[in-house]
Amino acid sequence: MKKMRLCSIGLAIVCALTACTSQGTGVNGSKTAGQDRTAASAEAQDSAGQGQSAAPAGTQEAVTGQTAAEAGTKEEAAQDTGAGMSSAAETAGSRIPHSSVYGTYVNEENGWYAQYEPALLTVKEEKDDVTFLYKGEASGENYVEIRYVPGKEAREVLTAELEQLQEEKGVEDNAIIRDEWYFFENTWGYTASAEYSDDGGDATVCYQSAEYNGGVILTKLLEHMTDESVLEREMDVALRKIVETLAFYHYDAQTEFSYVPGTYLRTESDGDAADKIILKKDHTGSIIFQDQIPVYWGSYLLTEKNTGRTYEYTIEGEMLMLNLDDQWIEFEKTESPEDGSIPE
Repeated sequence: MKKMRLCSIGLAIVCALTACTSQGTGVNGSKTAGQDRTAASAEAQDSAGQGQSAAPAGTQEAVTGQTAAEAGTKEEAAQDTGAGMSSAAETAGSRIPHSSVYGTYVNEENGWYAQYEPALLTVKEEKDDVTFLYKGEASGENYVEIRYVPGKEAREVLTAELEQLQEEKGVEDNAIIRDEWYFFENTWGYTASAEYSDDGGDATVCYQSAEYNGGVILTKLLEHMTDESVLEREMDVALRKIVETLAFYHYDAQTEFSYVPGTYLRTESDGDAADKIILKKDHTGSIIFQDQIPVYWGSYLLTEKNTGRTYEYTIEGEMLMLNLDDQWIEFEKTESPEDGSIPE
């Protein structure tokens, strides 16, 4: 089987930049190998948020399979579909340069849009589920699925998807690579990827799941490998483009991690251990030893920006427990940063 191409930012940022390593879903009391989330990764994440606004002009005709390029102009496309873009879509579309190759699919009902290549992809819509099917030369089924799941939690939705994958494709749990990283701008999400074989040949599948306006936004990217590198590259670029340009009209602040940000002081003084932890709303922060160590924080790991070393942590009420060299150290929250900023 060919080496799995990790997908996503969606997945290009989540997996390719963090070099996904397996992570569990809860604290187990042991130190876990982390990702090399360097300053370059942080810069890439920042640029990804900007890049997601760099898609071509979007119009309501994208929902019916037409693009502005096919219709000629926004006005002509609107006449073809009998409707123009909503004010929200127009605001989004005004930030997107026109392209003769790419169109923009606009999902007004769930508030998202993404860039795609109509010549290579067919759009299939089913209520809150939209699938971009690759119709170029390839092996097996290849697509990007974007789904909104109301009233659920991100980890819950991803877990259900992985259980279905294991049941249908026989994928072992230890063959699934799990991770966490930025989903969109400062929002945080869960990711997973796996490889398997079926009638279509060798395949890779990548998921990302994040809290989204009272529910969950889930993306799934499935690719079957081919023996033709040129064809495989064309398919890979076409599918990744959708996930990488996924953007939203309005993304409510996450509530899942609202209890985390703050400044935590160690309850017992010890010069050999950290005495302060600062966690900001944007999932960055610092561990204060004698020096200040910049970190990213997820649901249960603090990851050093510059080395990738990780520390398990858990929070109960106002108390944060940090696993430092297999010893749990207790910290107490003293304040919540008003602007989320701390000195670097």
